[in-house]
Amino acid sequence: MVATIWKWALEALDIQEIIVPKGTKLISVGWTPWNHQLCVWGEVPNPKVIEKVRVNILVAGTGHPITIPKGERRFIGTAMIPELNLVWHVFEVL
Repeated sequence: MVATIWKWALEALDIQEIIVPKGTKLISVGWTPWNHQLCVWGEVPNPKVIEKVRVNILVAGTGHPITIPKGERRFIGTAMIPELNLVWHVFEVL
């Protein structure tokens, strides 16, 4: 089976939940300027998997507190939003 890359929109919230196919590995974050959206991308090992899982995401702006302890989160990436002068750091809550 060939893996595929999928995208999920995020809100600029502290903690939020996304629903992904089981086995997905979140690999990158970024800002999509054409629709002004913070997004996370993930590698889906088998796009035919029907079973979904809930993943908690932490979004922290530069200088804002990171509310999840270090051993309970995994850094995914940083997204810069130049037109808003913002930088967001995104973590998967383990």
